[in-house]
Amino acid sequence: MGILVVKNVLGFVSTFYRLGIAFLKHKRFVKKYLKPRLQKAYSQNDGTLPVKQKIIFNYSILVPTVLGNAFCNLRAYSMTKNERQKSTLQSAFSALGDDFFDHNNLPDFSLPDLFTKIDELDARTTSEILFLTLFKDYSIKGISKEFILYFTKIHDAEKKSAEQMNKNVTLNKIRDITKEKGGYSLLFYRTAFENEITIAEEKLLYKLGECVQLANDAFDIYKDYKSGVHTLMTECKDFTIVVEEYKDLINEVVLLAYKTANKEKYVKQFLQVMSFAVFSRTLVCLNMLAQNQQLTGGIFKIATYSRKQLICDMEKPINILRSITYFVGLNYDA
Repeated sequence: MGILVVKNVLGFVSTFYRLGIAFLKHKRFVKKYLKPRLQKAYSQNDGTLPVKQKIIFNYSILVPTVLGNAFCNLRAYSMTKNERQKSTLQSAFSALGDDFFDHNNLPDFSLPDLFTKIDELDARTTSEILFLTLFKDYSIKGISKEFILYFTKIHDAEKKSAEQMNKNVTLNKIRDITKEKGGYSLLFYRTAFENEITIAEEKLLYKLGECVQLANDAFDIYKDYKSGVHTLMTECKDFTIVVEEYKDLINEVVLLAYKTANKEKYVKQFLQVMSFAVFSRTLVCLNMLAQNQQLTGGIFKIATYSRKQLICDMEKPINILRSITYFVGLNYDA
């Protein structure tokens, strides 16, 4: 067994332990801090609120636990109480914002209104009421110019993503939307943390966001295909190429991470958190999709595959093992 493999096995164990502790700590925090804020809205739900799982687990627990801790690893000091609160609130109202776009049911109020006259805004639904409540709670803690910048850019990227419902949308347009949605989303979540975003970190997170968005699209390929959403994954004809391109993207992220001039130890911790949560899991999914091509003459033909063949279940022991194997096989050194 090579030295790199041994180091990465130890890195996996360390990352698993650190994220496990962080997950349990933040889960307890969400139960005390966020759930009471949600109770009134869900007791009066008019049918517009997403399932609690989406707000509480998919966003308000996972985003601060994974991204929040990755950001803190990179800067080399722990999350403050104020940052934990802001990241949790930000993740919660982001879940509602995504739901507005997913169901094409945008509120009547405009984006600038949130920053200039939020107390005057009227909400039509319990979903909008909860969104404004959480946004106000966040605003009290302070909104930076970077928050406004990236929130606006995400909003614009989400509006552009409506073009992905058009069967004639070009791959170049899809690629641009993918980069913008992913890149600006990560930079937006970063604004909940107090240390300044350097130019080097901005470039890193924008590229990392592309990796995250591609991961989302890979795991959502069946849902998107059935919904008529055109992504780089639904339009792909050869996933063996996508696997190699994704590995190249990971290598770009590694190089950009070391250009942030942070200490190597903390850069490596940052990369290993992202590998544990995103890179290695995505490689499992992409390789699974690539294997389907063997059934259709080496060409990926999405219409011919079953739901089971398009959904990558990461709870299966074999996929967990594959993910660990990919984690161990990646290079996290400069």
